[in-house]
Order: sequence, then C-alpha cells, then structure tokens
Amino acid sequence: MKKTTKIGAAVLAIFLGVAVVTYNDLTSCSFVPEDASAGVHPGRTFRIYPSTPFSSEDLRASAVRLTDAARRIVPTANRYDADPGFIAVAPKAPLQWASRYKVCFSRWRGEEPFRAALRLIPGMVRCATFETKPRPTYTIDPFARGLLVVGRDNPFGDYYAEIVKAEGLNFFTQALSEDLTRNTLRGRDVVILGTSAFSPAQVAALQDWVDRGGTLIAMRPDTALSGLTGFIPAPTTLRDGYVAIDRNFPAGSGIVSGPIQFHGVARLYARAPAPADTVDAAASDAAASVVATLLASPADALDSPAVAVRPVGKGHVVLFAYDLARSIAYTRQGNPDWVNRQRDGSRQVRPNDLFYPDYLDLTKVAIPQADEQQRFLANLILTLARKPLPRLWYLPNGARAAILMTGDDHATQGGTIHLFQKLASESPPGCRLDQWQCLRATSLVTLRTTLAPEDVMKFHKLGFDFGVHVDSKCRNQEPKQLAATVGDQLEQFRARYPFLPPQKVHRIHCIVWTNWTDLAKIESENGVRLDMNYYYWPPAWIRNRPGFMTGSGFPMRFVDEDGNVLNIYQAADHLVNENGLPQRQSVDFLLDRALGAQQFFGVFGTHYDYSDSFADILAAEARRRGVALVSGAQLAAWAKARDHSMFGNIVWLGSTLTFSTYVAPGAEYAQVMLPASFRGVPIADVTCGRQEVALKHETIKGLSYVAFPAHSGLCAASFGRDNARSFATVDWHPRGADQAVPTGP
Repeated sequence: MKKTTKIGAAVLAIFLGVAVVTYNDLTSCSFVPEDASAGVHPGRTFRIYPSTPFSSEDLRASAVRLTDAARRIVPTANRYDADPGFIAVAPKAPLQWASRYKVCFSRWRGEEPFRAALRLIPGMVRCATFETKPRPTYTIDPFARGLLVVGRDNPFGDYYAEIVKAEGLNFFTQALSEDLTRNTLRGRDVVILGTSAFSPAQVAALQDWVDRGGTLIAMRPDTALSGLTGFIPAPTTLRDGYVAIDRNFPAGSGIVSGPIQFHGVARLYARAPAPADTVDAAASDAAASVVATLLASPADALDSPAVAVRPVGKGHVVLFAYDLARSIAYTRQGNPDWVNRQRDGSRQVRPNDLFYPDYLDLTKVAIPQADEQQRFLANLILTLARKPLPRLWYLPNGARAAILMTGDDHATQGGTIHLFQKLASESPPGCRLDQWQCLRATSLVTLRTTLAPEDVMKFHKLGFDFGVHVDSKCRNQEPKQLAATVGDQLEQFRARYPFLPPQKVHRIHCIVWTNWTDLAKIESENGVRLDMNYYYWPPAWIRNRPGFMTGSGFPMRFVDEDGNVLNIYQAADHLVNENGLPQRQSVDFLLDRALGAQQFFGVFGTHYDYSDSFADILAAEARRRGVALVSGAQLAAWAKARDHSMFGNIVWLGSTLTFSTYVAPGAEYAQVMLPASFRGVPIADVTCGRQEVALKHETIKGLSYVAFPAHSGLCAASFGRDNARSFATVDWHPRGADQAVPTGP
C-alpha cells in the first residue's frame, strides 16, 4: 500500500513538475506598461506579451483579470493577436484618476484537472501593478475661439492641440470633459470633442450651443450624441481601414482623391431614425451629409460614414467615426503593438519595424496621409465656422517646401568641413539666416571625429550646426542603458566643444529604437528637440517607391501611449542616400509634389554619410528650385516659435474681423492666412497696426486665402467694403484679457 502511495506521489510530482515547466513557460511574459508604472492614462490599452510564441488558440485559452485596489474585477474587452503574439486588454469603461490597479495573466481557464493544486505552485500567475495619472487641470482661456475637450476614455485627447497647431489654427484652449459647462462653451466658435463621456446636462448644453451657431466636431461619438450627429453607433467596428474623402464637398475639394489609411478603431454608424414629428423623413436623412466614407480595404467601401456633417440650428455637427488624433499618432510613429519586435529581417529593432511590412500601405506611401487628414480637419473648421478665422502658414515667408540637411560623419577625413565650405560659398551674398536664405546643414559626428575646435567654431559662427552622432554599437539597449549611453556621449561632445550651444538635433547610429518613444524621451531629457531616427529604409521593403513613411512632411511633437506630448519633435528622414532609391529622382519626386498641384508640402529630412555625392545633389536641387536648405537647429527653433505664436481677441462685427496676433521670437517671418471670402463676400483689405498690408491670393487644398506677413498686434479685415477705420491701442495679452473692437464706423 505504501509502495503504491509512493508511486502515485512520484507520478503526481512528475506531472506537476512538467505542468510547472509548461505553465511557467507559457505564463512568463512582459507587460506594457511595465510593472510598477505610474502616470498611466485611465483610458489606455494594456498589452501582455508572453515570452514564448503563442498560437491564437493558446492566447484565447488564457485568462486575464484586471482588478482595482479593493480587488474588485474591472470588466475588460480583450483582443488576441498572434502576430507578434500578445493580448490587448482594454477596460470597458475608463479607469479612475490617481488609482491603483493590477492586471494578471495565467493559463487557468475553466474547470481544469488539478486546478486547485496548481494554485499552490508559485509562479503560475504573472501580474503587474500600475497607478493611473492624477486628474489633469487646464487653465481655460475664456477668450479662445476654439475649445478642445478631453476625457478619461481617450489617452490621445491632448494630441489634438498638436494637430491644430500643426495646421496653424493657434486659437484653441483645452478643458476636461468633467469641466464642460454652458459657461465653458460661451464665446467659442469651434469645439472638438476628443472624448465621448458627457452627462445629459452637458449634451443639452452642447445642443444649445450648436443651435446658436457653433461648429461641433465629435470623435467616435456614442449614443449620447446621436441626437446631435444624426447617427447611431452600430455594434461592429473596423480596425485599421481606409477613408475616402468626398472632393465634391467644399472642405474636401483639394484633398487627395482615393482611399487613404487610418489607424485605430472606427465605429460603424447607421442613420438615426427621424423624430416622430418629422413630416418628411427623406429630408431629415438628407440633412446629414456623408463627406468621407469608410473602407475595409481600398476596394471595399462600407455603408458607413468616416466623416459626416449635419446642419443643426445655426451651426453644424461633424462626426468622425475614428479618433483622428490616435490615427495621426499611429500613422506617424508606427504600430505600438509591434514595439521591440524585429520584423524586417535585419539584426536591430528600428523605427521602420513599427511599419513593416504592411502597417504602412506602400501603394499609398507617395501621399502624406496624416497631413491630408489634418488638412481636411482644418478645412472643415474654416468652412463651417460662423466667422472667418485666421491661420498661420507652415513655413517662413510662405515657402511650400524646404530640405532639412543632416548628415552623419563617422570620422571622415574632412567630409563635414568640405561640405560646409561648399554650402557657405554657394549661398547668396548677404543671405539672411533667419529667413532661411543661406544654405545650411547639421553634421552629427561620432566621438572619433578629428574636427578641430577652431574649424567647428568658425562654421558655427556662420550658422552651421554640430552635434554628436551617438554610437549605439548597432545594438538595441534596455532603456536605462540607452539613457546612460546617450547622456554620456552628449556630455563628452559638450566637453570637447564647450562653446557650442546645447545640441538640439540627434540621430543615433544604426537608428536603433526601444519601445514606442523611449529614445525620444531620453533625447528630450538631454535637451534635444528634434529627433531624426524615423528613417525610410530598407531598400527591399521600399522597392523604389519614394514618399512619406510617417505620412507627414512636417515635424510634430511625439506623444506616448499615455497621451503625454513630449518636448521633442519627430522629423522623418524622407531622403536617404542608402535606401536604394535613385537619388536625384527621389528629391525631384517630393519637391515636384510639394511645389506643384498636389500641394504635398513639407520639410524633407535627409540622411547622407559623406560617402557619395548625395549632399551635392540636395544642395544643387535646392538652389535650382529656390528651396531653402536648413539645419536641424533652424527647423527646431522655427517649429517651437510657430507653435507658441497665437491668435486672440477674435471679434466679428458686421463685416469686419479684428484679431490680435502674438508672433513668438523665432517666428518673425510667419505668414497669416485669412479666407479670401466669407459667405460669398470677398475680402476687401487688411490693416495691421493701422497700416494696410499687401495681400497675396492663394488657393491651398481647395480653399481660397489671402496671405500677409504676421506681426504682433491688432489686425482688421474688411469683407465687402473698404472703410477707413481707427482702432484702440491694444497690448497683446497671451490669455486674451484685452478684447479689442473697432472704434471707427
């Protein structure tokens, strides 16, 4: 009997031992965000990556549990993805601010044999704890004409501020959805809802505000807003599809034709039934116009709007079926589900692995897909607003394109100095650096460089830019090690050339990349303000297709998965000397489309390593076309100054628009744009600082504008008549405390 018991115990021990090995192998995993993280956004999605390959069946057989500090289960919607093998865990309702939670993962599911015994074995469950960020506070500008409303359900709500600034609509303020009241809405012309969390009282306030003439733009609205949008969300959704914008609609007339990609999850919508007292149901349905359509693939249109516009009272309601901010962030920065995964066959994990092979549809790479959707949003705002609104142009002096000249010098013999001498000699005599008239560049050099301090000082005084090209040894590193590597080499470079200003531009050797934004955060902490690691490569993937890997021609700040906007701009390398594209043709391709009818404007980032004639080609094409050739430091300074410039005191009185402009230092050559007509009445003149300004007429992405140099102070635009006016003297106040109105007839 004892012998039988011993045999049984041995068999059980062997079974449990095998089970432990098997289950530990399956449950060993990493979490995003990682264990003990703080500052987590309550609306974000969590990801669990098993350390060993999982099949779809394995993933679906796993158990995931999210609990709060009181050990109460939080309902989640889980998504299982076999490539690269992870579980996405999304709370069905947003979590609370400043609260602790735990997410656990195991293979226990159902009534398995020995389940009770397995519970006693250490390591059978993997858990991570985290704490959500505190409730944010915003200083709400009572005079700002635009309002961005954010909430607990969407980490990317704050990113809408970056989008409207990128489009030159610098007249927005922000508010938390919990603080939205009738008073908060008072005086606004445009409200963008980056959240769907609203009470019935708030919905009623929004209804009243729209009735009075406001333009409401709602991102992925739920049923609470169906009475305003005219659409009801369906139970089905679409992930990572396409959108086709109707070019017959005024706001879409200049946007690219054909489907372009969006990322994230779109809700499908059906038209809301007409109210019972509506006599003509067909007329009610026609009131909401579908101005963009969802597609599951470029050839598979769905009977559901991507964007719809509905007149309501004196105003309009715009429905976006997808979260535009999330889509822009994913289009620019790549798929966060693919972090730290080597996908393209090379040794290192690089930014292009976040797009490879098909997150970026390479048949669409010639289109700046993120930019086009942002411009569609800007067109909607400007065409639907109840008054003409001002806008800042993208580049100094109205330029439509520029080349961002940056090279990596791996201790070449005179490569940097030779190029800088050439650019200095070929620059126009008497050129102005602040107006981007001189040919200038950034050289990022390794610490093995033999550049003499006197040469560096000489070219620095001429406006050339230097920095260290951090040597990664072509190896991906853990965040702490990477931070030490970057910080140490930046410090060594500063010690060698102490007279240089702090480095503002960086590209790491082999463009290794960790997590979604780790290197960008490390660079930002070290004072770098322009990252150039999003590098259009490798040749076998590109296959001679020039274009926009990040969907954009312009720098914008990075955003992390918790919605934190980082103090560093992402500037892509569109023109890369080693990506297999014919060099001169690739430059011509982008500049032709920026300067031509497509209007795919941009500052096109470059990479060269002083090993071929690519830098000469870039300089020659810039001179031939009259396109600025600028350093990274110049672009970083411009982007910051443009973002910090503001419009305020916007008043529409009769047929005259008055507004104040604050031009931040560094943006002195910005241009203001105003609609060339409003409600069919053309603009007559513009006066700034009591002086009439010369107007340049432009048609940009289908809309007609007048453009003129931006100056800090008060401007007035008269529509339909040319009257003499006098204005009160106004000192600009960045919060808009001075409300200026015309004092003349």
